[in-house]
Amino acid sequence: MDILSFQISEIENANLAEGEEEELVALRKKLLNAEKIAESMQRASSLLTEDNGAVDAIRGAIRAISSVASYDQEYEAIFDRLTNAFSEMEDIAETVSDCASSIETDESELSRIEDRLDLIHSLYRKYGGSHDAVIAFLENAQKEYDFLFNSAQELLLLDKERDVAVKEIYQICKDLRSYRQKAAQTFSQIVMKELAELGMGRSVVDVAFNEFPPIEETESSLTSTGFDTIEILLSPNLGEPTKPLAKIISGGEMSRFMLAIKAQYSRTGEIDTCVFD
Repeated sequence: MDILSFQISEIENANLAEGEEEELVALRKKLLNAEKIAESMQRASSLLTEDNGAVDAIRGAIRAISSVASYDQEYEAIFDRLTNAFSEMEDIAETVSDCASSIETDESELSRIEDRLDLIHSLYRKYGGSHDAVIAFLENAQKEYDFLFNSAQELLLLDKERDVAVKEIYQICKDLRSYRQKAAQTFSQIVMKELAELGMGRSVVDVAFNEFPPIEETESSLTSTGFDTIEILLSPNLGEPTKPLAKIISGGEMSRFMLAIKAQYSRTGEIDTCVFD
């Protein structure tokens, strides 16, 4: 936050303006060449306004043409063009004279411009290379600073949202466990009925569920299917306790058990025919 605060202040205090660099570069070029510009303007002003200069020459041409302008439309057109040119030339001469008198070398202004350009270029080097890049950097820095400044409050809000989500998820998983337990009972009864027809009428089938975790362990225990893991238990003989199917079942029993499972699955999986080899 300290770094961001410094960067924000540095850019904001500079008060950059779009197009400022180009204007300052042009002004610096003008001030560096002030003497040359003044000499050129003074020379141009002299050529325009001194005796027998451009203004006098056009004035004389107007007087010469004026006496014959009425004899022909072409002469009249020339007279009009000269008149317009004389007005334009007088205006140019006045402008050049003003420029010549206004040009002066201002060392303090030049120094100010150099310092300002140094600041602008320094910011460009640090924050992206252009005016637009610096402004974009400033906006991003302000957003990040505001986020960090409000992070404690944001964290509290997120914690509350997480708590609500955990409670909702935990309840959904409890409901899902209940649905699965009911389905497991139905599944066990149907599979035992199928096994009875396959010569395993004394078998007992059960489905064991893992221990349901407390709500505090929701985040660590949750999977994409909830909290539940199951294991199929089997007692192939009457009076024997049920044990994990994978540990006690024989090859022949496994074939018949899988047939019972597939027969059950075919009723829910939209399978019309099962072929066993």
